[in-house]
Amino acid sequence: MICLSCKSKKLTNIYDFGLIPLVNAFYKNKLKSNKKYRLNLVYCSFCKVLQLSDTPRENLIFENYKHISSASEDNLKHLKKFSDFIFFKYKDKKKILEIGCNDGSLLKFLSKKKFYCLGIDPAKNLKELQPKNIKIINKFFNNKIATIIKKNSLDIIIGLNVFAHFKSVQNSFKLINNFLKNDGVFVFEVAYALETILKSKFDTIYHEHVFNHTIIGLKNMLRRANFKIENIEKIKTQGGSLRIIARKNNHKSKENYKNFLRKEYNKKLDIKETYKKMGLLIKKKIDSINKIIDSRINFKKKLLLVGAPARGVIFYNTCNIRYHQNIYCVDDSKTKDGCFFPGANFRIIHTKKFLKKYSKFSQAILLSWNYKKTMIKKLKSLNFIGNVYIFFPKFEIVKI
Repeated sequence: MICLSCKSKKLTNIYDFGLIPLVNAFYKNKLKSNKKYRLNLVYCSFCKVLQLSDTPRENLIFENYKHISSASEDNLKHLKKFSDFIFFKYKDKKKILEIGCNDGSLLKFLSKKKFYCLGIDPAKNLKELQPKNIKIINKFFNNKIATIIKKNSLDIIIGLNVFAHFKSVQNSFKLINNFLKNDGVFVFEVAYALETILKSKFDTIYHEHVFNHTIIGLKNMLRRANFKIENIEKIKTQGGSLRIIARKNNHKSKENYKNFLRKEYNKKLDIKETYKKMGLLIKKKIDSINKIIDSRINFKKKLLLVGAPARGVIFYNTCNIRYHQNIYCVDDSKTKDGCFFPGANFRIIHTKKFLKKYSKFSQAILLSWNYKKTMIKKLKSLNFIGNVYIFFPKFEIVKI
């Protein structure tokens, strides 16, 4: 095994989930949806970066991507707030590139604020959903892009929840540095390992998340690309995330970033023993969830899974709920409708096609727990009456 960031061989196994399907393998062909790959989390003692030891080819994951930014009301609200943040801080800068722009939802908001917008995303199936008045390149962000985007031509480069997703992220940081003007700014968001897997929220570990980021690890990765972190903000998305502002090395770091860094060193996030303990906590969390499932879920009654997010696929395929034989799953995404749930024998049903059937269920598991408030409100409006089980960030039962 070789570190994907620094190329050292100082990798330590943290937790091996075994064989798990791709979390966005939503296909109408069951064999394709159920194909599995090894999911093994490792830690590099040299550059302090958490990563996966094995990952499938990226085109298998991203060229036919089923996650759509606009499918979630909560996500759209976040993108709107993010566009306001960019306008408030950088309205004097005009040329923006978004990496991993998906269906272009964020670019639409930014374009309305009079920014000149450019997007890039490898998901060819999303092309029809993308805005026609904004230039979007349907390719992977790699060295070939250098023939399309000019050096030192961009004021702002954005990436929301994409810089955990591919093996060559270290090279992508170098490319971003090349494309940015000297006074340009790199703003990105990533799930924060301290708030997710270091708190046993193991459902954020999957093949699409090649990296699980800490600030110490990101500092080292960005430094190798001649970036310096200017500031950091902790945000609530993805069960706990970071918003990073980085610039070329001639900018000073703010005290807020230094405080975050000190906190991580105090928690010993630069020591492999910390991550070994985390591996034990993941096993303990899975065992605890299985005990709850076995004692509280009635396997003789129908069970409703609410949402089909990536995190839900990990939950289903690692816990005892996969042995339940009478499961239904609803989701708001049109691209998942009629597709098999990865690793399962049942298909996903669009929420609107299920309107008259919610009252026939008395037990449900909320897989999209990060949108808890919205989803519970929706279940109430759809006449669901019963117990909704939520396993993250802690176990709770919501009675409707």
